[in-house]
Amino acid sequence: RNRSLFDRICSSAGLELFLSKKKAGNKYPLDCGLCAAVSGKSFLYCVKSTDTALVSRFKSSGYKPVSLPQGYVKCSCAILADGSVITADRGISRLTQDEGIDTLVITPGHVDLKGYGYGFIGGATGLCGDTLYFCGDLALHPDGRAIEAFAEKHGTKCVSLGCDKLYDVGSLLFL
Repeated sequence: RNRSLFDRICSSAGLELFLSKKKAGNKYPLDCGLCAAVSGKSFLYCVKSTDTALVSRFKSSGYKPVSLPQGYVKCSCAILADGSVITADRGISRLTQDEGIDTLVITPGHVDLKGYGYGFIGGATGLCGDTLYFCGDLALHPDGRAIEAFAEKHGTKCVSLGCDKLYDVGSLLFL
């Protein structure tokens, strides 16, 4: 019954549902097998943790695989409409810049995540069309103005969805 509901949702959104091959768990690296991101025609993933079925699917669809050292790739990166990246992770930023992906490096922290010392910018955002939505108020982030200017440069509008500090929800997804 649930599979049928997922099939209908995916079908109406023009998406194909496929099942993960990797065992999931609540500790790293079993908790981030699907935590990868698309930046333009590049597929950003961590070779140690990303489900091989997901990697294969993107490679066969013509995306250039870019292996990063961070298992929580999508959580660590906010992706803009043109594929540019915002991250606080310097390891990710070095590799994305080496790949020719324009990357804004922001101050680490300043994103809440319940039960942890801090969250990640990618987990506090979601891109829909040319608009990047933020859980919380972007103006309260120390790099809020720089993020808005970078986003504008890359044809992306920023919309805050709250009035408190940014908080990580594991990323916003839109169908």
